[in-house]
Amino acid sequence: MQLTGIAVVVVSAITGCNYGVTFDDCQVRCTGSGDCPDSFSCQSGMCRAPGETGACSAPGTVTLRQTTDDTIDRNVVLGCTNSDQTTAAQSWFRVFSPADAGIGGALQVDKVNLGICIAVGMTTVSVTVGVYGGGIGEATLDKSMVSGTTQVTAQVPETQLTELVAIPITATIPTGKNVFVEIDAPDLIGTGGQIDIGSTDSAQTHPAYIEAPRCGTTVPTSTTKAMLSNAAFVITVEGSG
Repeated sequence: MQLTGIAVVVVSAITGCNYGVTFDDCQVRCTGSGDCPDSFSCQSGMCRAPGETGACSAPGTVTLRQTTDDTIDRNVVLGCTNSDQTTAAQSWFRVFSPADAGIGGALQVDKVNLGICIAVGMTTVSVTVGVYGGGIGEATLDKSMVSGTTQVTAQVPETQLTELVAIPITATIPTGKNVFVEIDAPDLIGTGGQIDIGSTDSAQTHPAYIEAPRCGTTVPTSTTKAMLSNAAFVITVEGSG
């Protein structure tokens, strides 16, 4: 599992003697690249470390992920469909270990990011974050072992070009506990709607899980056990610890 946050680059002081000063991404404000440490560039008023182009993370911000990247592969379209080719009710899951990501205390969750491959029509999904009492990487998930849940709803915009949807949600995961994430998509029969979760073709450290009763998966089952080995669902959790 990767921990992403503030990139640290060791550089020399901008002028004068080298005192072994280190600068972090987004630590120094600037009006031009001349205001930044060597190798940094000025972007939107902040000195950015080499290769950093995304939004500046707040100090202490971490991202829990189980895939190498969040790039959604449009060639991997996975979903359970109704007789009219709309999306049947289904749920997608991941379980993360903050401890494996180097978080020694409680994790304050503030966002779940959901990858979408295709969405026809605007769809409202339900997102649940809680504490999972089981292990990581098991063949199935036991929902009776989930506690301390927080639930929100979010609208997924229509897209044919893939979308990474940021869903604000606030939850506290106690020290040493695993994070449970569930996204429930409704039955869209008769609506003409479709929603397919996005998968990446990059490597993943642990399997994602799917529950789709219409297609015979009545409990959260790992995508590998469900014979969906290429279903590396793009689901990440952001927070601070």
